[in-house]
Amino acid sequence: ASDVYKRQVYWRRLPYGGQFIHVDQQGIRLTWQSPAVSARPRIFIMGGSTVWGTGSRDAFTLPSEIAKQLAAVGIAADVVNLGESGYVTAQSVAMLLEQLRAGDAPNAVVFYIGVEDVFAAQQNGVAGWPQNEMNRRAEFNVTQPYSIGKLFAVLTAGTSRVSALLLQRPVMSNSIVAVEGERTRALAASVLAQVCSNVRIARAIGRDYGFGITVYWQPVIFTKSPLTPYEQRERDRRAGLAALFDETHRLIGASTSPCGIADFHDLTLAFAAQAAPRFLDAMHLTEDGNRDVATLILPTLRKALAGPK
Repeated sequence: ASDVYKRQVYWRRLPYGGQFIHVDQQGIRLTWQSPAVSARPRIFIMGGSTVWGTGSRDAFTLPSEIAKQLAAVGIAADVVNLGESGYVTAQSVAMLLEQLRAGDAPNAVVFYIGVEDVFAAQQNGVAGWPQNEMNRRAEFNVTQPYSIGKLFAVLTAGTSRVSALLLQRPVMSNSIVAVEGERTRALAASVLAQVCSNVRIARAIGRDYGFGITVYWQPVIFTKSPLTPYEQRERDRRAGLAALFDETHRLIGASTSPCGIADFHDLTLAFAAQAAPRFLDAMHLTEDGNRDVATLILPTLRKALAGPK
C-alpha cells in the first residue's frame, strides 16, 4: 500500500526510497536543500498532488523549485513539502495544525490550491468534502454487529475492484457527479466559499504564531491554448470537469480580492498562451511547469517571509 491512515487528514504516504522519489518516516517527500549553512527561514508548502509532485522527480517538484530559486537570490530556506495526493484545502489546514501541535512552526506558509477542491466537489456533489468521501461513509462503523450488511457490501465492492484489475476490466473509480448550468454556478460558489473559510482560519493561526501566508490558485489545462497534441488528448479526457473549473475561475477573476485578502494570487492563466508542453494531464504540471510556477510565486513569497499581515 502507498498510504497509511493518519488522524485528522485521513491519509499520508508510507516511507519510500526509490531512484527519483523519497518519502521520510513522517510521510513527507524530500525537497531540494541549499548547501548554505546560514540561518534558514522555514517554509511550508501546502496542497495536493500538484505540490507533492506527481510526475516529477524529488529535485524538480514545486517545493524544490521554490527552494532553488530562493537560494539563487541568497535565501537558503528550509522548504518543506507538506503536499499530499488528494488533499483539499481543509486537509491542508489540518496538516498545518498537526505540524504546529508538534512544535514545528514555520516562518511562512504557501497554499497552492484549487485542483483538489474543485475535483472533490464535482466528485461528491458537495463542496468542502475530501475526495472519495463516499468510501469513508460506506466504511463508517462497518465492524459493528448491526452493520453486517454494510460490511458485506464493502467486502464485495473490494472483490469487484480486485477482479476488475485481474481481468483488466475498467474500474469505476473517481466517479464524477454531472453538474450543469445553475448547479455548476452554485457549486463553484460553494467551492470558493469553503476555500476562503479555510484560508481565513489559516491566516488567523498565522497571525498568532507569527508567520505569513500566501495563497495561489493553480493553473489547469482548460485555460491553456495552444495545446500540444498530447495535452489536447488529456484535456478531452477530463472535459467533464471544465465547466466547474471555468466557473470557479470566473468567480475568482470577478473579485478584486478573493477571500478578502491581498495575498490571494490567481495563476489560472499562467500558461494560457504557452505553446510549449506544460501539463502531464489536466492538472499536473511538467517539471518545467513547476519551475515556471515557482518563478511566479517567488516575489510574493519573499514578502510573506517578512511576517503576517
